[in-house]
Amino acid sequence: MRRISVIVVLAVVLLARWPPSALAYSTGISGFSGKLSVICSACHGGGRSVPTVFFSGPTGLDAGATGSFTFTVHSNAARFQTAAGFDVAASGGTLTNGPGQQLLDGELTHTAPQKNNASGEAVFGFQWTAPLTPDTYTLWGAGNSVNQDGTNSGDRPNAATFLIAVRAPASATPSATSSTTPTPTVTATPVVAASPTASIAASPTPPATLNPTPSVTQTPVFTAVPTDPPTATRTPTASPMPTRSAARGDANCDRKVNAADLTGLALILGGAPSDCGADANADGIVDAADIAATLVLVFEP
Repeated sequence: MRRISVIVVLAVVLLARWPPSALAYSTGISGFSGKLSVICSACHGGGRSVPTVFFSGPTGLDAGATGSFTFTVHSNAARFQTAAGFDVAASGGTLTNGPGQQLLDGELTHTAPQKNNASGEAVFGFQWTAPLTPDTYTLWGAGNSVNQDGTNSGDRPNAATFLIAVRAPASATPSATSSTTPTPTVTATPVVAASPTASIAASPTPPATLNPTPSVTQTPVFTAVPTDPPTATRTPTASPMPTRSAARGDANCDRKVNAADLTGLALILGGAPSDCGADANADGIVDAADIAATLVLVFEP
């Protein structure tokens, strides 16, 4: 009975020290679109595969005009990452949310994770109204492919940008009006009998036709924003590297499974890497479930 009480107390202490970033934002969040060089990877990670994300929509609009756009999150591990959330921001203009979306601090985000369709994609439709000042404006978007387990593990994000050229609206060209000079009427004086004069009807001149300017379809520009920092290359040193332990629960790599591994596991869940036995329950993922598994391994007879 005493052993069970100790395990419960240790678990509560470890969970109390859980970093705030471990909380999942299933109802949406702003400030992680990539506009400020920060995306969802600041809080989420551990997923099997990085998704493919991209914008679709017009790459050119008249000043003040409104266009329809979509932001798509394509899961590359749809069996495990079954839904997605998103955050979209703009460098100017006005964003208008679509169904299942909301505006937070001027940015678009989801109100709940959207399930993938049969193609493994979550598609978010919205509108953007161009500013009145002609310029090139940017849309930033981050998509998070999630496993919907209620935590921030097992998820992977990615980001993209989209450029829109806003042009001044074309001014209307007035039509040219032709004025006709009246022909003076000549009265003929008959000598014997006046011969009827055939009147010639002037053919009207057709109005000039203005050739409409052909519209040019611009190719969308997609810029992928890397989400994970490059892995640092380990430089061999004179001293030998520690040998990976085969024992499950050896989170601090000391080749022992004891109470010290609980602190090592807490550091790993906080973001520190591990090359040892932190995956105590051998499910392929280091997450909160390994806390209980490590406690059992530490206190088992």
